Amino acid sequence: MNAGIQDTIDQSIAALKEAGIPFEELAEYEPARRRWFGSSRARFRPLGQVWRLGVLLLSPEGTLFSVGTSTRAVPPRHPNNQSLSAEARRHFREVAFRGPFTEGATVNFDARVVRWTPDGLQDPKSAVFEAGGQILVRWRPGADATNSICFADYVEEKVGFASRRDRQ
Repeated sequence: MNAGIQDTIDQSIAALKEAGIPFEELAEYEPARRRWFGSSRARFRPLGQVWRLGVLLLSPEGTLFSVGTSTRAVPPRHPNNQSLSAEARRHFREVAFRGPFTEGATVNFDARVVRWTPDGLQDPKSAVFEAGGQILVRWRPGADATNSICFADYVEEKVGFASRRDRQ
């Protein structure tokens, strides 16, 4: 990781802490498993806390993640069997609600660590990539360099939005 990127991350962490921006939870989803003498329920294993910066998650330690899936730790409503995707979201809400998170917390899972290696910066699934000697952020999966924004500008803008929104 170059010094400019590290400076951007360090300044962002300081600004988010100073503004008192609340954290979201980062977790790993562990599906239910059957065993010889019983089974275990699906659960979220907490991995830490992060700030959401659009399509990125930033930990207080400076680790950057591409956003995966998020849910809220809220009581699930009864099944209405409208669609498989709605039932999957309901399941994740239920698991988060049962988990070690406070009610109402946002729980992020399936997030991918941004790898700052040459191979990692060419990963088409990563929100952060390199093109033309610049580090860029994809606004959506599969976006190319013409539909992306400079990493430092993107992070600065998102930190500014978070700070202003929290003051209102």
